[in-house]
Amino acid sequence: MTTNKKPKRGSKKAPKKLKKKVGRTGKQQVKTNNAQKSNDGLMDIYQSILYELPEIVYKIDPEGTFTFISKAVRVLGYEPKELIGKHYNKIVHPDDVRCFGRHYVLPKFMGKKTGDTHAPKLFDERRTGERKTKDLEIRLISKNWRREKRNLREFVGLVSALGDVSSTGHYDKEVKTKQKKFLGSLGIIRDITGRKYMEEALRQSEKRYRDIVEKAGIAILIDDVNGKFRYYNEKFAEIFGYEYEELKNQSIETLVHPDDIKKVMRTHRARLDGKNLAPFYEFKGKRKNGSMLHLEVHAVPLIDDDKYIGTRSYLWDISHRKQIEEHLRTQTLQDELTGLHNRRGFVIMAHQQMKMAIRNQEGFWILFADIDKLKLINDKYGHRQGDNALKIVAKIIQASFRTSDIVARIGGDEFAVLAIESHEENEKLMIKRLHDNLRQYNAEHKHRYKPFISIGTVYCEPQHSTSIEELLARADDLMYQDKRNHKA
Repeated sequence: MTTNKKPKRGSKKAPKKLKKKVGRTGKQQVKTNNAQKSNDGLMDIYQSILYELPEIVYKIDPEGTFTFISKAVRVLGYEPKELIGKHYNKIVHPDDVRCFGRHYVLPKFMGKKTGDTHAPKLFDERRTGERKTKDLEIRLISKNWRREKRNLREFVGLVSALGDVSSTGHYDKEVKTKQKKFLGSLGIIRDITGRKYMEEALRQSEKRYRDIVEKAGIAILIDDVNGKFRYYNEKFAEIFGYEYEELKNQSIETLVHPDDIKKVMRTHRARLDGKNLAPFYEFKGKRKNGSMLHLEVHAVPLIDDDKYIGTRSYLWDISHRKQIEEHLRTQTLQDELTGLHNRRGFVIMAHQQMKMAIRNQEGFWILFADIDKLKLINDKYGHRQGDNALKIVAKIIQASFRTSDIVARIGGDEFAVLAIESHEENEKLMIKRLHDNLRQYNAEHKHRYKPFISIGTVYCEPQHSTSIEELLARADDLMYQDKRNHKA
């Protein structure tokens, strides 16, 4: 038998506390939802970029069926949606499925140790790191291949298949293997059909295929053991901004940017010494007008009577691709207004430096700064002047620390610094230098406003294990204490 106990006095206050707690939880949920929407927006942008690339980008699940494929697959006569849920053997030549599919290949290696160098290349790759599949040449078949087999011209693709892919495509190296969950393989297929036909053409009669080579859209170069030009086509002269005749009797050093001359010549000599080098590499070139371009090269050694006599190279100008890659990198890691790291960039860089500091048994400072009365500047003088104040403070903070320190704008008017290899007793000197530089700027420049900042600092000793996010939160609290002291 149970009895109903009377509620204790004061229990009526519980709903108010609950309501207050629910209110805070609701605000946190809104922030979480906003962050999720922001992440979803970025994922949509990245997926759109992948979808529009000229190379075929694909994702297959553990069973080998497509879960994503870009619209470049239309070159095979398919729409992307036709292949979602279909096995990759739908587009891979049957002979190549047997040569490069894990279910056919791996049983042959059972009980054998291959190592990184001799590991088999697989289309449905699962490995990460140095053992991922690269430069796998594979034949792809069109939608009408079986009906038009007599007229077959197979699309030859160069596949880079990445394995052990998570939803973001990355794994923490510290996570044990048994905890990893394989979600599928991610790969890129680049059309090298033209290059394969070109290589075949060069093996045939030079006279018969000379016109094809000369008018090719790929730059072609044949040089001797010293790097002097023995042959080049019009496209080669064109991408470097020269007339065809101007490059006669020249050498590759003429066209390589000074930063990469040693690298290119070292690679050239190693290839002719018979070393097993990857055929593809990149270097920075130099145009006739002095400007720089980025090049991708596929080089193979030339042998005559068992003697190395030079190399044959195919070159692509990838400058535009490099500009896009750099733009995407800075968009994700750099603050557009100040040029400093953004919050994401700061956390990534700070994690790396934190691991290094702990390994070297060194402490470091986290500094959190906030511009005082920025809202007043915006309201009184306009947002353009507010942005100018942010730029001024960003430059002063950056100038107050070493180039090895990590400086970032992590929020609207908030900045963070990770001061590397700093001792605990350096706190006052560090803050004094920053305030002195700010006062000096205000004294030398006559603006309608004088920007000042509030600062909070936290010192992390190497033996203490904590996260960057926690250190930032502690420094943020101390910064608000400093701000309250300014108002007092």
